[in-house]
Amino acid sequence: MMRFLSPALAAGGRILLAFIMIAIPAAIVRLVLVPGMEALLNLSDPAVVVLRRVGMMTGIVAGYWMYVRLVEKRAAAELSFRPATIGLSGLAGSASIAVPMFALYVFGAFVLTGTGGDGGLAGIALLILAAALLEEVVFRAVIFGIIERQLGLWSALLAPSLLFSALHLFNFHWGGWAAFVSVVLLGLMWSLVYAVTRNLWAATANHALWNFTIILTGLPLTGQQQWRAAAPLHSEIRGNVLWTGGEAGPEGSLLVILFVIVITSGLLWCVRAGARSGAR
Repeated sequence: MMRFLSPALAAGGRILLAFIMIAIPAAIVRLVLVPGMEALLNLSDPAVVVLRRVGMMTGIVAGYWMYVRLVEKRAAAELSFRPATIGLSGLAGSASIAVPMFALYVFGAFVLTGTGGDGGLAGIALLILAAALLEEVVFRAVIFGIIERQLGLWSALLAPSLLFSALHLFNFHWGGWAAFVSVVLLGLMWSLVYAVTRNLWAATANHALWNFTIILTGLPLTGQQQWRAAAPLHSEIRGNVLWTGGEAGPEGSLLVILFVIVITSGLLWCVRAGARSGAR
């Protein structure tokens, strides 16, 4: 028991320290630098929104970089910019949800009822990117990374996936066994994307484009409805809730869950194959 407890406590302490070191520069950017730039440049409201979100992302990444360099004393290789890996991961994230959703449209579970959004899609895209980056820093770079180094890969895959699901259960219209299973699997999938690519930007691109693909269709995203009017496509849910996910959206669909299981199994095989080759 003590052989597990000691590294588990060490991992918890490292995670807490990482969160503190990320929060400090993020707060400085949000509360000091961004307001100063707003006052100095006299920006329009849309420009202020962009500045705040870009500033927040910059502060989060800067805080994580400082944690890695000062506490773990290593190069932050996961922050390296690898365009091909990032682009392929983003396309894979979009395709992973687009394929089962297309099948659901074909079979009438979702019905396209119109086109043309009410604007603001670029701002929503930036918000989705910022949210995905924050979640990937927290759940993958920090929690997954620290637990993996302290307790091993399998503990690192399990813990952030459960925490990720627990966080999303508070979303409006989100609940039930399908929702819980779906988000646990999604958390596991993105942890495996991170484990395969070892790149924060690749995991973020996969996550963000998965979410943005759902938003483009005008269907609910993880139970959230507020962006549906801005979508270029207008869709209605017509099929059985087991297949559509109901008000939770496509992520609660049994077909999407089955598709994610297949993807996760493939990623898990890649991780295990890499671990075996590295052990030789």
